[in-house]
Amino acid sequence: MPREQSFFDFLEKVVYVWKNEIKSPDIQKIDYNFYSQALETIERLEEEKKNATSNIHIDVIDAISWILRYIVEDIRNTRIMKILYKWLCRNIEPQDLLREEREIIIAMDTALKSIISKAREPEFILDRYHIEEFEIDKKTERVLCISKVDLEDFVGIDLLFYRGIKKGSIILIPKENFELFREKKVKLNEVRATNKTD
Repeated sequence: MPREQSFFDFLEKVVYVWKNEIKSPDIQKIDYNFYSQALETIERLEEEKKNATSNIHIDVIDAISWILRYIVEDIRNTRIMKILYKWLCRNIEPQDLLREEREIIIAMDTALKSIISKAREPEFILDRYHIEEFEIDKKTERVLCISKVDLEDFVGIDLLFYRGIKKGSIILIPKENFELFREKKVKLNEVRATNKTD
């Protein structure tokens, strides 16, 4: 039964790697194909499950598969935590890592360089920009109206900011804005029109 023997050999190897990894503060050296072997073993278990003839057999396979997945995932997470810590301390030996783990280091290095380069860019400061003076046109023709709905905040053509207008509010707004609202079917009832000159 070499097939079953090889499976249990691998399971024993997984448990051995797991114990070493969680007990040591250092990243342990493992076979470069460790994760692919684990995936192949899990796939083998799934195939075995399809051919199972009893519920007990299926339950045993499910239990073994769950244990194997848990241990492999814990090994991966433990190694990544160690990698992150050592990377932050700038004390990492890439040759001890698997290919996918080295890719994590490369991605973090790239991200850090990008953040540093952006941090070196001059900060946006509003004081550096000149804001031209402007005057609000007080001669804008206005309409006195009652809002039949809540209105979203808006800036009128007179450059004034209109906000907090609720249903039932009496408002004096530029005629052009009033007409735009009417075109959009916003319910505003006109009270009277005025020419505001001061």
